[in-house]
Amino acid sequence: MTINGASTNSLYDIINQQYSDTVVKAVERVSTGLKINSSSDDSAAAVISVSLAANSSSLVQGVENANEGLGLVAVSNKALDNQEDILNLIKDKLTFAKSADASSAEQIRIDIQSLIDDFDEIASSTSYNSNYTLQNSASDSSESLSVTLNFSDATSVTTTPIQSNSEGVNLTNLKNLTTGELTYDNIVTELANVETALTTVDEYKDNFTLTQSELQLSIDSLTNVQEGSQAAVDQLTKANLDSEQAIVDQYNLLVESSKYAIVQANTTQERVLQLLTDIPEYTPSTTEDKTDTTTTDENSKTTYTPKEENSYSFSSSNNSVGSSSSTSNSFDYSSSSDNS
Repeated sequence: MTINGASTNSLYDIINQQYSDTVVKAVERVSTGLKINSSSDDSAAAVISVSLAANSSSLVQGVENANEGLGLVAVSNKALDNQEDILNLIKDKLTFAKSADASSAEQIRIDIQSLIDDFDEIASSTSYNSNYTLQNSASDSSESLSVTLNFSDATSVTTTPIQSNSEGVNLTNLKNLTTGELTYDNIVTELANVETALTTVDEYKDNFTLTQSELQLSIDSLTNVQEGSQAAVDQLTKANLDSEQAIVDQYNLLVESSKYAIVQANTTQERVLQLLTDIPEYTPSTTEDKTDTTTTDENSKTTYTPKEENSYSFSSSNNSVGSSSSTSNSFDYSSSSDNS
């Protein structure tokens, strides 16, 4: 007798009935890495996770906006640093021109006006994502537009409008001086204007530095909230891969064990049948094989005489030593399948 395919299938069915849904879910979670793959897994957690994920996404966008703001501030501050360097060069040249002769003063005037052109070029070319930060636009030298950076529904930072060109920092008169007009009196006047321009540019830099600090604080705050929201989402949705893999491994082990048990059961039964088959048959001895057996001692003699098959005769005699009496017994026993 062996355990047939139907019995094997029945054993598998028992295992599958107990583990099927659990294993299917475990395999899905291991494959996706998620504990919630549909609302049927945990409807309440699914709703909460969706809400947290949406909030986390908006926070991420807020952080990106803030980083864009940092980029804008960095570009603007770098441009202002370059303008400040130009103003310091103009200041040095004017200081030197105070003691220079007319020819040298004229050359200094030309150099200063070239530097002012560079100053204005920086103002007209400084932009970040098409937002001009030192003046209105490349062709419009008026005050720049304020830029509002939104991080969330309640958090935003707005840049201060500035006009960091020759017109905005009062260098127009110095820029428009003609040949021979860089006199001592004009030099003294323009030195004061350059000092004022340096102060103005420093104030612009301070404004951008303050904006940068606000942006950095917003980024840190938004990042902390976003990380907390994401951690909550992960806790709700991410699967424990070790636990889920253990379920799959347990199922596979049960299947393999059932296969082994069936093989062992079949092997044992086959061995038992083989042992039963190998027992030699018992063949009764024939009449010719039986011999007379006589046992004699001093007091008695018993004789066994085989007769026909299943027929036996016994005789016994007893002689007493020193006695004149003797006893003799004879038995005849026959067995036949016939009752007649």
